[in-house]
Amino acid sequence: MNEARMESFSYLWTTERNDWILVETPRTVVPVIFNRSNRQALIIDDDDLHAAVVAKMKDAGIGVFDGIPNESTDLDSPRGD
Repeated sequence: MNEARMESFSYLWTTERNDWILVETPRTVVPVIFNRSNRQALIIDDDDLHAAVVAKMKDAGIGVFDGIPNESTDLDSPRGD
């Protein structure tokens, strides 16, 4: 995988880490990268790159949720894996 492409997503686990979460449900094939500020998903069209970005986010402690949290959900309480 191209390190430059991977590095282009580093904001997800560094400077903008508080805006991003991962969502995994029984209906998702892969974890969804979700921005909780603007409530939009980030699509990475390269499967290997997506997997590497998700792994890096998990390693950095980005929360993994069972669903998209609503405004009243405590966003600091991911599912804990």
